[in-house]
Amino acid sequence: MTASRRTLPLDPTLPEFGELAALMSGRQSLVLATCRDGNPYCSLMAHAATSDLRTVILASPAKSRKVDNIRANPAVSLLITNQNRAEASGETSPMAVTITGTAEIITPEKVEAFTSLFLTRHPDLARFWSAPTTAIIRISVLGIMQVRHFQEITEFVP
Repeated sequence: MTASRRTLPLDPTLPEFGELAALMSGRQSLVLATCRDGNPYCSLMAHAATSDLRTVILASPAKSRKVDNIRANPAVSLLITNQNRAEASGETSPMAVTITGTAEIITPEKVEAFTSLFLTRHPDLARFWSAPTTAIIRISVLGIMQVRHFQEITEFVP
């Protein structure tokens, strides 16, 4: 297979957008990558995304390496894949999506705007979400890169 690359707008009317949205809503977790002092750090995280995929919400213990890393360097990436689902269903179309963005620990006044979004996906995390020791992280998406069949690359730009 020949490698291909294309760039598309992050537009909900595109069929390709539907595939991204389905992956984001179909997976309960993703990998958050942060970096501090030149050292990368990855964390498996529960997530929720807005319907336009321009914002991703995470929750973490406030006293954690990932939160410290975000405070020092807000540039993050997220990785989500269909690998387990593709293997279980016999699909031969592995897909990985990398989302780049800027992370921010949001203030308590702004948390309410994302409570329903997050807890609809993760009702079992309600107590954790509302604990005073939990930091709510908003990631503003800067770009999304979808890789299929290891060589078909589509970049989505907001």
